[in-house]
Amino acid sequence: MKLTRGINLRIHQIIERTRANGPGVRLAIWVQGCTRNCPGCSNPETHDASIGEKMQPAELLSIILESEKEIEGISISGGEPLDQSEELLELLKCIKDKTQLSVVMWTGYTRTEIEEMLLLEKLSKLVDLIIVGPYIEKFHKPEGLRGSSNQEYIFFTKKYFEQDLLKVPNAEIIFVEGEMQITGINPEQIKSWFK
Repeated sequence: MKLTRGINLRIHQIIERTRANGPGVRLAIWVQGCTRNCPGCSNPETHDASIGEKMQPAELLSIILESEKEIEGISISGGEPLDQSEELLELLKCIKDKTQLSVVMWTGYTRTEIEEMLLLEKLSKLVDLIIVGPYIEKFHKPEGLRGSSNQEYIFFTKKYFEQDLLKVPNAEIIFVEGEMQITGINPEQIKSWFK
């Protein structure tokens, strides 16, 4: 596959081993920048698109390949991945071409909006599962990788089923470079323990 030079994703964070961001042990990537700005979002620090580390898909692929034998898949969240759709698609093509890893992704856009953006068919060839829809505080019900009950699953492959997602913990404590981090779809659950 030929990589486009100069194309960069804005990245907020990468966690190389997580169990609360998708089925099995996964490498999780949070992109930086979000135009959705859902009230009550658990990751508001990912919204500012003027910050974040710029990384080429090839750089990200290199990190993924270093972990490939120890993980089941890649999870992509944010921020809003589809706000960087061109860059994201290039990364997803790299993952698909060079690995056997599964891909789970979250977006605040609805299925209809993704179709209108002409992205659904492209994503269907590159991703196993997308959790779609904005986070809505009044529907807060974190389970099965959804933060609110309005969010929908779009399964593109038979790699995962809803019962697999219900087994994923809602949050976890991990240590990254000696610092404690709380991650998952309901980090407030654990953060409340420290208040």
